[in-house]
Amino acid sequence: MTAKLPPSASVALPTRGAMLHAPAADRNKDALCDLLRDHAPQTGRALEIASGTGQHIAAFARALPDLHWQPTEPAPDRRDSIDAYIAEAGLTNVAPAAPLDATAAGWHKPMPPQDLIFLANLLHLIPTEAAQQVIAEAALAPRRRWHVDPLWSVPPRGCAHLRRRCEIRCRAAHRRSCDRVQGYGRHHALAQRCCTEPDRQDRHARQ
Repeated sequence: MTAKLPPSASVALPTRGAMLHAPAADRNKDALCDLLRDHAPQTGRALEIASGTGQHIAAFARALPDLHWQPTEPAPDRRDSIDAYIAEAGLTNVAPAAPLDATAAGWHKPMPPQDLIFLANLLHLIPTEAAQQVIAEAALAPRRRWHVDPLWSVPPRGCAHLRRRCEIRCRAAHRRSCDRVQGYGRHHALAQRCCTEPDRQDRHARQ
């Protein structure tokens, strides 16, 4: 991403060959797979933003083998790691990792229609303006459905529904544990700012 992440945001250590290993990805990949099994379409195209080391998308591709996955990542060493994980697993439903800075304007334009756009563990780590850009571009990308961090998502009906869903999930998460929702309070404010023109966003989503 264009914005510099905190040093602790993504710990990725060298392992076999080009592979990088992120302990956090190992800890949460099963929970994310469960989330996708419950909410993702079972077939079609899936775009992952900020794929990191590739541990996640390798697990997702095994969990949902009828989706064709496109990993993306701005860092060349991470893209090499992604491709190495996919090659080792022998997965045929994952394309080579593509360079993508999701905070840049206009990245949605060359994208083919997606049935799923997935992003985890990024928005609370980058500045509000950069997170707004990610959301705005993903909302403009041709899609049937997209899912962000497990606490909130934008349904096909458009951005106008994001604010209400985010409010509900932020309150629920806060009741569970203040430590677990570090950053999600800002998501609430971010959702409100991103949805200042919900009617326009909804009209575009329906097209």
